[in-house]
Formats: sequence, C-alpha cells, structure tokens
Amino acid sequence: MRVGFATDIGMCRKNNEDSLFVDKEKRLYIIADGMGGRQAGEVASKLAVNLIRQELEKRLSNGDENPAEAIRTAIALVNRKIYSKAQTHPELKGMGTTVVVGVIRNGKLALGHVGDSRGYLVRDGKILQLTKDHSLVQTLIDSGKNTKAEAKKHRHRNVLTRVLGLKPTVLVDIKEVPLKRGDKILLATDGLFGLLEEPEILSVVGRYRFSLQKTCEILIRKVLARGAPDNTTAILVHYNRWRNYIPGGWIQRAFSLSHKILAA
Repeated sequence: MRVGFATDIGMCRKNNEDSLFVDKEKRLYIIADGMGGRQAGEVASKLAVNLIRQELEKRLSNGDENPAEAIRTAIALVNRKIYSKAQTHPELKGMGTTVVVGVIRNGKLALGHVGDSRGYLVRDGKILQLTKDHSLVQTLIDSGKNTKAEAKKHRHRNVLTRVLGLKPTVLVDIKEVPLKRGDKILLATDGLFGLLEEPEILSVVGRYRFSLQKTCEILIRKVLARGAPDNTTAILVHYNRWRNYIPGGWIQRAFSLSHKILAA
C-alpha cells in the first residue's frame, strides 16, 4: 500500500487546526479539521485523531470486528469524550472538529465521516466523491435551492450542520467500497477542495501517479498559489492488489512452473 500525505497552515491562519494520522501497515488513515476559539480547534482535531486511532487499533487488532462498524463506534465514542472535555474546560467550550476515517481490509475501503472533510475515489481516469458534506450549502443543493457552483460562492458555505464534539451524540455516515487494483483514495480537508475543482485534482493525481508524496505536495502548492485562506491537508493511498498475492501467490507458482520446465 503506497501512501503520500501533506498538511500546510496556509496563508491566513495563525495555527494549523488540521490533524492527520497514517499507518500503512494497519491501513488506517484519519484526517480532522478543528474549529473553535483560540487553540480549541487544534485541540479538538488532535483529540479526535489520537482517540479514534486508539479505539480502532484496539477494535481491529484481532480481526473479528467489521471495520465499518468499528469506525462508527469509535467516532461516536470519541465524540462523547470531546464533548465532555469541552464541558469541563471553559477555555475549550464550543470546540469541534470534522473527521474522515478510512480503513482498508480484505479488498474493501470502509469510510466514516462527520462534517465536510471528504473522501474521494480515483479510478479509471475518473474521480468520485464518496462522502457527502454535512453543511448548510449541501442541504441547499439537495433541496434544489442552489447549484454546486452557487454553493461555492454562498456566504454561509462554511456553516456545518454536523460536527464532532458539539453535542453529546453524533450521527456518523458510513460507506463501504469494494476496491480494484490501481484505485487511489484521497482524503482531504476543505482547504483543498474549496480552491481546487475535481478535474484539477484528478489531473494532478494522474500526472504525478508514480509519487504519491509529490502528488500531495503539488496539490497543496496549487492551493498556496491561490492564497490558501485555510489550513489544507491531504492523504493519498494507492491500492495495489498484486501485493496481496506475493506470499505464496503468482511468484511462487512462477518459480514452481520454471522448476518443472527445467526438470523436464
């Protein structure tokens, strides 16, 4: 599993309220975008990433629990912990964070999210948004009152309808996607897709396909060139199914066949 990731504070913010976690071996990927006064947003996003990581590592360690349900349960539990911390620390009151979590197991991507941090699938030269934003403008789009183009310019485009930590409970959206060899999964905060359109993201992913790290860095560089009013974070994962077959798979069969040919 090849992975690239990058984050940047941007041109206008005093601190980076985005947080991320990548574990190639466990195939676990998390991004959070915090919000709140002073340092509260940064605290919320770091709490979310660290606590969700711990919960998922514990729940998925024996391989028995379904990844999608593990994600749902982990995010719900962590929501309660962030909410409780905000209630007992006045300086953190009102803090919250978006979160998007991806786990790859048995040829499937399990994806969970709250807020407007997104997950995309890049396959066969196309890009597909897997998540739906929990935002006011998305509600307007769904109701037919605004087009996507109008929503991008809406004065309340940053208003979220669902985040982690603001209420004792939260509804977590879950999606499971069967993967094909060559698929790429992109997780990102709104600092990225708020300035780059999907065709442009797709173009960069395709152009620098041999270096996922460079792809993430180029995407952020393009955001910075346009003023980067927000923090920006991206994780890009390449699913190469052939690697699953190396131990005892086609390589072993090839050696076995060559041995038979030589013996004959």
